[in-house]
Formats: sequence, structure tokens, C-alpha cells
Amino acid sequence: MKYRQALPHDKDFISGLLSISCEKPEMGIGYPGGTIDEVEQELNAIGKIIEESFIIAEDSGISIGCAGIFDASWGLYIIGPLFNAVYYNHQNIADLFADMLKMKKLAGKTIRVDAKESNITLITALESMDFRHDYSGISMSYNLNKSAPEAISAEIIEITSGDNEHLSRINEIFTAYLEPWEDHDISDLEECLEEGNVIAAAFDNGVIAGAIVWEWGGDYGEIEYICIDKMYQRKGYARQLMDYAVNKIHATADNSNENMLYLDVAQNNKPALDFYINYGFTIEFLRKVYEKKTKSE
Repeated sequence: MKYRQALPHDKDFISGLLSISCEKPEMGIGYPGGTIDEVEQELNAIGKIIEESFIIAEDSGISIGCAGIFDASWGLYIIGPLFNAVYYNHQNIADLFADMLKMKKLAGKTIRVDAKESNITLITALESMDFRHDYSGISMSYNLNKSAPEAISAEIIEITSGDNEHLSRINEIFTAYLEPWEDHDISDLEECLEEGNVIAAAFDNGVIAGAIVWEWGGDYGEIEYICIDKMYQRKGYARQLMDYAVNKIHATADNSNENMLYLDVAQNNKPALDFYINYGFTIEFLRKVYEKKTKSE
């Protein structure tokens, strides 16, 4: 195989491979995957475009596969690798990875790859190359068009940038009870706000009992974090915060679109999984995230 930078005319080819990945679980990838529009939207959010982010794999001058680099402040992910079905095998994936890991722009960085758990071919290739299994999650979705806004009884206030008192309290709760918040701090909450996310907190007698962070763009969004202080759990605050987010999105969403809300939960977090299922989220797929630190130049 030979590799080259993607060109504008390769967009249709990349789109076709992404469609195959969506349709065939055994070739499926996780974040940042989906349709070409969804991947393009994720790239645009970090100031990148399809052409500069993807490389094309060729065999005898014919395009057979591709892989993308998604280098965001919250992590560097490989999109794919993706191949036409006849070329989708352990060796081609491993060969493509081996060459990508030699790229100067990836030197000394931690590379993450997100695979659907049913994609045994990709997972086998990653493990053979000493990628470390970092996380097992469940991707879930919620159809906003099939939901009705619920009345909010709790005191819920949206938090703004610079509100250090409330952001510090939210960071305290996230640090104590939210496993994915490891290695994060108040600056990450500020960054969430700067990137257009919404942070809302539920109050109990003037004290923040929990908070939710979400983003919305066009016709789909994501619940980034939701966490309740242990002292205030089992009082309905998680549902009230979710209702608040859904109500806010309903107020601006175009009902002519298929408005979807997504989230991810760790496979071992049964209480959270049960909560989301009871709320109305459905399981899309199971995913496994692998990572590897590349050598410095």
C-alpha cells in the first residue's frame, strides 16, 4: 500500500467508507465516527477540514482505505482506519497504523482509537500493536422529537464563565464522584463554556447538589457530564437536570429534523445505565477505547 494526503475529490470516497462503518458493526468505529456530515462537523469544531485531516491508502493507484487524525484539546483520536470490505483485514490495518505512528505530527503524543466492540478485526490489530485498553463504554441515544418537555420543580440555574464560586463547587462534585473527570479541573469547566457548552446546576437550600454539561448544534447534541453529590442523590436531581436540558433544547430545536441527544456511559456503571434507560435513552453500541504513546522525534 501507498499513502497520500486526501484531496477535495476524495470526500465522496471517505463518505462511502464512513457509511459502510455505520452500516456494518463488524467494521464500526466510535468517536469521532458517524456519517461524513457528523465527522465534518466534529472537525470543523476544532478548526479542521476533511481534506487536511485524512490520508488515503492506495493499492496500484486505486483508493482502498483511509484514516483521519482528530487532534482536539481533549484528546488525539484516529478516525478509522477504514477500508473497502475486501481490504478490511488485520494486516492492512496494522500496516496503516505502523506508518501513521511514524508521522512527525504524531510524535510524542498519546494516540487514541475508538472501536465498536463488535469490530474484532480492528481490536485485534490494536492489541497486536501494544495499544492499551483504556475504557469500555456504551453509546446511547435519545430521540427528542418523541419526548415531551417535563415541568421543572427544582431550582436550576445556568452557570456562566467567570463564576468561580459555583464552578469550584461543580468541580468539587465532579472530582469526588465522576470517574471520567480524572485529571480535570475548573479550567476544563471554563473551557466547556468557551466552546459553547451549557452548564446548569441544581440547588438544594442554596447549595449546589449536582450539575449537568451539554452541547447542542443543529439537530443533535450530547450530554457531556451529569453528576450529583452523594449527599443529595436519590432526590430526583439527576432527572430534573436532564429534564432541564431537554426543555432548553426543545425550545430551540427544529422539529422538522430528527433531533437526537447522545451520551456515553461506562459499561461498569450500572446505576447510571439504569437511570438513562429509565429516562428513555436506548443503547446504540458498545465501544472500546485504546491508547498508545508514540515515541518522540
